[in-house]
Amino acid sequence: MDTPNGTKNMTIIVEKEQHTSERIEAGLEIDPSPEAGDYIEYSTVTKSRYFKPVWEEDIAEDSLPLRIQNRNYKCYDGQIYIQRTKKAYIEFRFPREYGLKPQHVEPFVGSYTGNVDYIVESEIQRARVEKKHFAGMLTIRMEIDSPLLRHIYGVAWNPKPRPRT
Repeated sequence: MDTPNGTKNMTIIVEKEQHTSERIEAGLEIDPSPEAGDYIEYSTVTKSRYFKPVWEEDIAEDSLPLRIQNRNYKCYDGQIYIQRTKKAYIEFRFPREYGLKPQHVEPFVGSYTGNVDYIVESEIQRARVEKKHFAGMLTIRMEIDSPLLRHIYGVAWNPKPRPRT
């Protein structure tokens, strides 16, 4: 993790709590502890070809779909805020190999306690969402002021069948 910007010199210590092929959960300890009026600005980046299924046949048989606007999605990913955050920027990138276009990926916000409990339509309407598709790569960027605590801000999609070679 890069050195964060803020009102004073602070360091972030990352403590991994769970690291599996499906998720990373980590705690961030800020040293010294922020005081009233302090702010800290930092970024997190995760990438792995093992986080989410790339192809339809890679989806676990017992996985439950996520239902958004009367449509089922087999995969989703996102960021969950557990501390007050003034402004959040989230970016998702799908390489050309996924074969996804902007209409295949649905941004969403949902209450989260281990899984998505319910979708919060009013919250996704508050977010500024931008989808870009260039040279086969799909990028979805979300910007939200004061995201809700314990809610996932993410995207959902259905993987394509593996291409025949």
